[in-house]
Amino acid sequence: MKKINLLLLVILLSTFSYGQSRRSTVNWMSLAVKAGGGISALNNSDIGNDINTSLDYLSPIKTYGLRFGLTHGDYVGLSFEGLKTNFTQRYNIASPTAYTKTTSFVASELGVFLRYTGDYGFYAEFGPKITSLDSIVEDNSVTGNFFPTDNLNEKYNTKYKSLILGVGFSAMRTQRVTITLGVRGSYALDDVTLDDYSVMNDGIYTPDYLPIAETRPFSLQIMVELNYFFAFWGDASCGRGRIMFFQ
Repeated sequence: MKKINLLLLVILLSTFSYGQSRRSTVNWMSLAVKAGGGISALNNSDIGNDINTSLDYLSPIKTYGLRFGLTHGDYVGLSFEGLKTNFTQRYNIASPTAYTKTTSFVASELGVFLRYTGDYGFYAEFGPKITSLDSIVEDNSVTGNFFPTDNLNEKYNTKYKSLILGVGFSAMRTQRVTITLGVRGSYALDDVTLDDYSVMNDGIYTPDYLPIAETRPFSLQIMVELNYFFAFWGDASCGRGRIMFFQ
C-alpha cells in the first residue's frame, strides 16, 4: 500500500507542477465509457515448471466501465476509472488423468492514472489500480472426487494492487468527442493466492511440491473508449476561474 500511495503522490504532484508551469491553459473535464478484451494469465512458476501441468496464457478477459478525466490543456490529464472485469485461467493437467481446469473470476477495479496525449492523438498512460474479486468459480472437464470449491474466496487474496501501462491513438477527434483505440497491459504487485493454497492440489492431481511461488495476474487488452468533454475552467474568453458546462 505504501508503494501505491507514493505512486499516487508522484502522479498528483506531476500534474500540479505541470499545471503551475502553464497557468494560461484551459482545463477540461470529461466522461468516457470504455470496453476491452484480450488475454490474461495467473502467472505461477511452480505450475509452469511442473511437467504434468501447464498454464493457458491465452485465457480470455473482458472489461467495461467508466472513466472521469481532468485534462490540463491538450496534453496531460489525470483520470479515475471504475471497471467491471471478467477473466479466466485455464490449466491443462496431463497425469494421472488428462483434464482441463478453468477458474473464472468476476472483479471490480478502481484505477487512477496519468495520461499524456500528443499533438497527433497518440497517448500513453500509467498508474495503479486496485482489484477486488467479487466471485470465483472453478470448473473441471471431468468428474471425480475433487475437493469442494464452494469456499474459493477463502483461498485467494480478494483485493490486490496492480500497475497499468497503455498506449494508443485517437481514431476520431472533434472539439468535444474523441474515440480512442489502444493496448493496455496490467501486472499485479501482490500474490493473489494464500500461502498454503495450490489450485493444482484438487483431489485428483497432487503436486509433488509445496506451494511456495507467488501467483500474480497479468493481462493484455485492446481498449476502446468514447470520451466526451462536458466542462472546462481556467483562462478563457468567458467565465475565467469558473467551471463552465457545455450546453
